[in-house]
Amino acid sequence: MIGVVRTIDNSAAYLHLLLTRRDGEERGYELSRRTGSKKVVLLVPGFLGTRGALDILSRRFTHLGIPTFSLDPGLATILPQASVRASLETKIREMRKALDRIEQFDIVGHSLGGLLAYDVIETGLLDGLDARLVTLGTPFRGTWAGLLGGGLLPGANELLPIMSRYRDFGSTPRKSTVPLLSIAGEFDILAPPQRCRHPEAAFELLPVDHAGLVIRKNVFERVISFLTAA
Repeated sequence: MIGVVRTIDNSAAYLHLLLTRRDGEERGYELSRRTGSKKVVLLVPGFLGTRGALDILSRRFTHLGIPTFSLDPGLATILPQASVRASLETKIREMRKALDRIEQFDIVGHSLGGLLAYDVIETGLLDGLDARLVTLGTPFRGTWAGLLGGGLLPGANELLPIMSRYRDFGSTPRKSTVPLLSIAGEFDILAPPQRCRHPEAAFELLPVDHAGLVIRKNVFERVISFLTAA
């Protein structure tokens, strides 16, 4: 019963964040200029996710003095994943050019955002930097929640377990050596824990739902612990 109440509470909070327009970019650049920080974090929201959806995460990183940036795909996620992936690649290149002193470039991806970040890292775009990836409720093995798109949304269809990338999952070793942590929610019905396991990733299960993964402080504490580990 407690899990159900928490899920409703987290979902309502997430919806509010989703509909709130936040401009975390200027905040990130300002903090970077002021502190001269050599590390940054890029947040990548999930399906239909906006920058506002990850605002709590952004503010927690900023509170620790870590310049934080975010992708703002929104409705673009209903398109084929390749189009949003291209936007993410452009974002990373822009950040590396504007913040040429950075040495550590970490990415935190929620749900679909984790898949997109994983694919981009595998291209070698962050080679030469100290980098880590944390995924929150990311269905590395696909999710039947993609059916919620009614078969009409390419971005949702590409999440279905019948897609070739999930059928062949685990057969091809990673190209990148970027450390990976996959955090799953015990009460997550959109990306069930078993769907979030990756054979070459550290895995952790926490007592939260899909929305709680970007809201609850205990999740953030695990994220920051992984990103700051020696």
